[in-house]
Amino acid sequence: TLSELGDWYMVAGQSAKAKDIYGLAWHDLAAVQATGQLATPRQLVYRPPVGSVARVHPSKPDEWEEKTAELSFVVTPEGTVRDIRLTKSDVSDSMVKGAELALRKSLYAPRIEAGVAETTEDVHFIEHFLVRKPKS
Repeated sequence: TLSELGDWYMVAGQSAKAKDIYGLAWHDLAAVQATGQLATPRQLVYRPPVGSVARVHPSKPDEWEEKTAELSFVVTPEGTVRDIRLTKSDVSDSMVKGAELALRKSLYAPRIEAGVAETTEDVHFIEHFLVRKPKS
């Protein structure tokens, strides 16, 4: 319950209060050796870019194929994303830019270690896009 309350504060823009609540949650979970859910960043807010499988629902799905952009980035203790890097892609540059913009605007629950929100390097994310198949 405390970690969900922390998430609520994070989404409400109160990261300092969220980090305090996450710290309380970590200490309670540590008492029962169950801190795993706080050991990695968790995505709280993300609006997929145009072309994302989550947003595109074609009337003729057989005319489309799924492609991906794989990115890595840093999640700060405040839950923001920075230092986005493309690691692999088979989509257009504009789709990659859309995925990067969506990630920059996203919000994460930070990794909590020993009750403290920490920076997490090399977080991975894969955005799935629908791309029209070439006419044959």
